[in-house]
Amino acid sequence: MPKNKQKERREKALVVFVGVATIISLAGFTGLFGIGTTQNNTNEQQQNTVDINQLVQATGVPCLTSEAFHLHPHLKVTVDGTEELLPANVGIYENCTQELHTHEEDGIIHVESDIDKGYTFQNFLNVMGFSIEQSGFITRLTVNGEFHENDTNFKLEDGQEILLEFISIPSFGETATQ
Repeated sequence: MPKNKQKERREKALVVFVGVATIISLAGFTGLFGIGTTQNNTNEQQQNTVDINQLVQATGVPCLTSEAFHLHPHLKVTVDGTEELLPANVGIYENCTQELHTHEEDGIIHVESDIDKGYTFQNFLNVMGFSIEQSGFITRLTVNGEFHENDTNFKLEDGQEILLEFISIPSFGETATQ
């Protein structure tokens, strides 16, 4: 394939990924983005905004074809100590449920595939279109109670407890509160 075609395909995939990331980000982690709780991450809205093949290419997580391998790690997100709900239906579309997805706003990440593919927390963040680096916040990631130095490349495991904390950085003139 000519280099221009490859570059064009990568740019197109990136545009789709950024668009999906924006939609999912606005639908989820509502306090972090300053909007009220919503259920906007519906299958119909997702299907109308993305090309499934481009989404799978951009996230690296294919559509589910088998549930022979099944894990359920749990993710809790807090912003300045207040729990934020993990959005429902992340990775679920009309014609595709990605192998990493959510069903409810209960923090359960569903890892379903034909075999153990070694999916990492970063793979799930890719599906969500979310980065743990957020302007104005210090991020703290713990896994099963142990600080993880914000390394998102750890393997997802059944029953794993993941805590992702966002702590506001006070601006000059403000005092930090505990």
